[in-house]
Amino acid sequence: MTFPRTDFASASNAFEREWLVTNALGGFACGTVAQANTRRYHGLLVASLQPPVQRVLMVSKVEVHVRYRDRSYELGSNEFAGGTISPRGFEVLSAFEDDEGLPVWTYACADARLEQRVWMADGRNTTYVRFQLQDASAAMDLELRPLCTYRDYHSHARGGWSLEVADEPRGCRVTAFSAARPYRVLTDRGDFQREPDWYWNFYHRAEAERGLDATEDLFRPGTFRVRLEPRDVVTLIATAESEFDPPATAFDREHKRRRSLLRATPSGAPDWIKRLTLAADQFIVRRS
Repeated sequence: MTFPRTDFASASNAFEREWLVTNALGGFACGTVAQANTRRYHGLLVASLQPPVQRVLMVSKVEVHVRYRDRSYELGSNEFAGGTISPRGFEVLSAFEDDEGLPVWTYACADARLEQRVWMADGRNTTYVRFQLQDASAAMDLELRPLCTYRDYHSHARGGWSLEVADEPRGCRVTAFSAARPYRVLTDRGDFQREPDWYWNFYHRAEAERGLDATEDLFRPGTFRVRLEPRDVVTLIATAESEFDPPATAFDREHKRRRSLLRATPSGAPDWIKRLTLAADQFIVRRS
């Protein structure tokens, strides 16, 4: 199912439409089409440390900066306390698609198209964010800035505390405090440079509507930089596991799993039944 640009041309529309992927453990990734977090529950890696409970938000989001043909583009969005919305990446979002239950964004940067997909590994606290450069007439430079925290998913955290950032091959390991589960943020290509810093006063409008505290701060451990030639792919991995599948293997495995669910639907079932089958699967968890 593809949603046209008119469905998210404004901030209000793009902030209201939401997506969700899960890992069958109680962990999940979710957010808005605009990639602005509007709820305390929005994040790229919400790990279930004692399935299906003890859910901890580790990686909130990734900020994506693009340089293409001497022009810069910011593909994400944020709302800050006071009402400022910056950047406004939804303005260069040309399409949003539900591909077998997985969210797919397509951004238009001049004559180039950059596709972004998100999925989680079934049975693992691991999220993959895959970028592919399509229809481009030149190379594109990407900067990926993960924004991190470590908190119960029902809460908010404020900044200024010290998270330990250690180098890993193609990324970093983040340890929030001595008793916290370490997690890693990596890419399968490109370079990582440690640049620890805090980003302040993100505003979650849905929490304000509930009459709850609505601001939090997020920690940037560093920046990934990669150059993509046309058709190239780079994948960011956020994981609380000691091991994870390579992105291509994980991508193929998740699509095969979803197709097996669709094959179990009655022959000739309409599309809405197939979408409901995939949506219902998101709510099934396995206890440890």
